[in-house]
Amino acid sequence: MDVLLIVREEENLTDFEKLKTSYAKPGINNLVKEVKKLQILRTVQLAENYIIGVPPKILRLLSQRARNEKAGEMRNHPPAVRYSLMACFLKTRQAEIIDDIVQMLLLLLRKLDRQTEKQIERESLRDFKLVEGKHQILYRVAKAVIADPNGTVNEVIFPMVKEETFRDLVIEAESNGVKYEQKQIGFLKNKYLRHYRQALPLILNNVEFSSSNRQQPVLKA
Repeated sequence: MDVLLIVREEENLTDFEKLKTSYAKPGINNLVKEVKKLQILRTVQLAENYIIGVPPKILRLLSQRARNEKAGEMRNHPPAVRYSLMACFLKTRQAEIIDDIVQMLLLLLRKLDRQTEKQIERESLRDFKLVEGKHQILYRVAKAVIADPNGTVNEVIFPMVKEETFRDLVIEAESNGVKYEQKQIGFLKNKYLRHYRQALPLILNNVEFSSSNRQQPVLKA
């Protein structure tokens, strides 16, 4: 605990001050910082049951008192006071940081999903031209086919409806349904491989997961 209150070489802040900071916004760099905080906490190697019988309200109160103090002020306390305050602070801060890491992971997933949707929309707007008057187009095609059922497309259909219109109809149809889902999966995979993939080992190597038996296949994967 005392090591947390000392500024190490090539550092500007004590680990105690670093542990008190909150992340600004979800991102890979901030996720790395939160994981480092969790690793700092675990270097203390406090036993799981080192605080027993302390009511949660008192635990939060003492933790907040520690948070409000600077490292120098904490060092000036008698050992019994210093270690008690630090123990309460480390206990509550570890739970908060784990919550922050999981919350950031969820926010990153939502951010990835939003970025993918925007990218698909941009590409779709670039390629997509809404075809109006589909009933009228169908009517003209049907009328032309009935008038000359043995004629070729170039001779019968295209004089009534331009070839470009049929291309727009194909693009419009393919911009929905399976085609959209395939694009979404492709964009998500590319963004994950290029940037967000580095978040996965940070999470799996530093946060423990558990679940009911129903979710065990997911945990194993």
